[in-house]
Amino acid sequence: MSTITSKDTQVLLYQQTGISEPLVKEYENFLNKYYTLLTKDAINFRNYDIRCFLSCFINNKGVVKNLKKGKFHSQESIKQAYKALNYLKWIFRNHTKDELKSELLIPFLLCARHYKEQGSSFKKYIYVSYKFMLKRYIDGMNQDLLDHSDMLYKSNHTNEDDADTLEEALDKLESKNLSILEIEMPTGLELSHPKWIHGDSSQFPFSELKSHERYILAKYYYEGYTDKEIARMLPYHSKSIHRIRKRIELQLQNMLNKGELKCLRMPNRIH
Repeated sequence: MSTITSKDTQVLLYQQTGISEPLVKEYENFLNKYYTLLTKDAINFRNYDIRCFLSCFINNKGVVKNLKKGKFHSQESIKQAYKALNYLKWIFRNHTKDELKSELLIPFLLCARHYKEQGSSFKKYIYVSYKFMLKRYIDGMNQDLLDHSDMLYKSNHTNEDDADTLEEALDKLESKNLSILEIEMPTGLELSHPKWIHGDSSQFPFSELKSHERYILAKYYYEGYTDKEIARMLPYHSKSIHRIRKRIELQLQNMLNKGELKCLRMPNRIH
């Protein structure tokens, strides 16, 4: 029976306890490559991982081969790579910096949850698997956007089966991280009240959220609605509701880890 090596203690800690901060810190530079890609206008063509990731969004086999090959890339390959980057920036166009970091973190933690030592280290595993997990995650986000009536941009790479599989994986991830599932709200405050939803009476950290995010939290944690039920109230797919919640949970957990929040107590959800 294979075991995780001593070099992978942080991923083992995460799998056993759900504590992700040491693992995330260890791979901060790795994640920053993708964050930089999505926040800058220039592509680092010297980075193999970035070239391979962008090639996931390109259909032309010749271009994909040229991008993965080495130092020299054709003008067409460069053009297609920037086209892929523009598509990705469009997907994340409304994200703040913290939201984008949280979105990039979710596929990383999914990879960490799935990792099993079978002759290769977690480092080798994540360098291969992360780009594909992130691709599937972005495909799912794009499918959510397709449900909006004002949709103007459609990807040729969305796979609904992959999106369903990813949602199942997110559910498993959520069940393993009980410490961030439920959020303590100020006592005596009606969270379904429009003033809290619109931010007039919401307090930190909820005042930092957008109105629709506070609405989702209130409906899910305070009133006990499911993602699918909330999706009927908003112009979002249920998968999108799920991802928004996961992103907020990760943001709050990161704030807790940094000492910006004193506690996140877990009251029982209404069912």
